Amino acid sequence: VDFPPPCPSIIETGELTSSSSVASSEPRYNHPLTRARHTHTTTMATTLEEKQKELDALQSAFDEYIASSRELERELEEELESCQNDLTKSESRNAALSNQLANIQPQLTSLETKSSALTVRLTSETERRIASETKTEEAENRLRQTEGALAAMRSKSNAEVGKLQGENEELCERLAFLEGEAQECRDELNKERERHREEVEVLRGDVSLLETRLKERDAEKLELMEQVATGIAMGMRDVADKRNHEGNDNDNIVNGEEKMMVSESAVKEQKPSPP
Repeated sequence: VDFPPPCPSIIETGELTSSSSVASSEPRYNHPLTRARHTHTTTMATTLEEKQKELDALQSAFDEYIASSRELERELEEELESCQNDLTKSESRNAALSNQLANIQPQLTSLETKSSALTVRLTSETERRIASETKTEEAENRLRQTEGALAAMRSKSNAEVGKLQGENEELCERLAFLEGEAQECRDELNKERERHREEVEVLRGDVSLLETRLKERDAEKLELMEQVATGIAMGMRDVADKRNHEGNDNDNIVNGEEKMMVSESAVKEQKPSPP
């Protein structure tokens, strides 16, 4: 939009009047263009006042920014100086640490050598541990298998023990019954033994009596046989005497003696042996 140029009096003087004073002393214009120029001039005066206020606010903000910037710059310089001092101290410490590092470098080398040896040893120990764990797992598997077999055997043995316990109870009952019967048999045997003892005592008395009678009879037989032998001997002697008188030869005498000896032996054989 093209606006008409401002009033020469306002531009030349640079002075702005307020809208109220402009409105109160607004002149009368006969031409519309003159009125439009006057209105535009009044609007520009108001806009310039607002811009001046904004410019004053910006100037104040800029002054505050400059002041804060200077304060910040001063703080930054102090911080920079402090950092510089810390850097110097750090460089000194780094130099000291470098010297210490140079001094402990042989120790580090030795430690690295030992670390390598320990690494090799650790590897070996790890392999051994793995092998040991493998053996342990195998042993645990065998142990589990053994425990399973043992559990099966235990269950089987429990069943057999239960069966044996039942059989044992039956045998105990049978044994108690047999013990009762044995006690009864023992009592009967004792009675039979007592009766047999009494019978044996009676039989012993009878045997003693019979032995006495046999001894008496044997004595009678012996006496009779002695009498018979005596009679035979006397008869033989009579025969021998007769034969001697008749003049028999020696052979007949020997035959008589032989007969006598045979009769005596027969008598001895018929004698009973002592009891």
